[in-house]
Amino acid sequence: MACPRMFGLVASLHVWHCPLLCLERAYRQKTRTARRNGGFPMKYRSFFTLLLCGGAALFSQAQAKENQEPLKGDATKGFYVFANICNQCHGAQNLHYGDLLKIGIPSKEILAWAGHHEVPDGLDDNGNLKKRQANAFDPIALPYPTEKAARNANAGDLPPDFSHIASNIAGGTNYINSMLLAYQTPPPDMKLEPGLFYNPVALTHHRHFKMAPPFEQEAAKTLTYPDGTHPSDAQMSADISTFLEWANDPSHNARQISGGLICLYLILMGVFACLWRNRVWKK
Repeated sequence: MACPRMFGLVASLHVWHCPLLCLERAYRQKTRTARRNGGFPMKYRSFFTLLLCGGAALFSQAQAKENQEPLKGDATKGFYVFANICNQCHGAQNLHYGDLLKIGIPSKEILAWAGHHEVPDGLDDNGNLKKRQANAFDPIALPYPTEKAARNANAGDLPPDFSHIASNIAGGTNYINSMLLAYQTPPPDMKLEPGLFYNPVALTHHRHFKMAPPFEQEAAKTLTYPDGTHPSDAQMSADISTFLEWANDPSHNARQISGGLICLYLILMGVFACLWRNRVWKK
């Protein structure tokens, strides 16, 4: 005969357990109905809603960032901006004509361009300075015979060398790109002396800049890339900025390739060493 206490315990468990079973059955039934009708439970709907909202937000941010990004520059095209516009005042004495082969400039173009420049070649019998045409091994020097001539032609300022300007100037190529496009008409209350230009981005405390707008020169307006493109001011600015970034360290890409090959060699040697060790200790 069963104990009365046992009946009471079973009855109490049944009383508390039945509502839970009912709730579970009701939830399962609603889930089956929702799935049968092509829907999802509420918690899954909330999850997917949050997922879609997050994805849409990320996509909109990426789209806005893409729209705000400046034009991508090309170092090869930037060379033509430098050769036709910038080299009228600036040089790059740590960069040699032959280095331009690394960015795909044809050797014939390099030699033809170098042939338009003269470099010192010692003294003649009378003690006078001799000059010769530049070749691929010569540095890209200032287009002026002396520093004094360079200052006289640029309102007393010496045009900076472009070899390492991308790393020496504050802001780097981002500043250069912005500065080249920032020339404006001065405010009505500002008076500029002859030979000065207004550039609010220029690194001068009074915004008076001695460098003339480079893209207003006739050489800039008639510049055509080898592919037939007539670049805009923004594109020329992006290209010359990229060229100056490359000129700052022409061997950067070669060092990256060499470093990658060395790392690959060390990895392979490490694998072979481990295999050899296992083979030796296996015996």
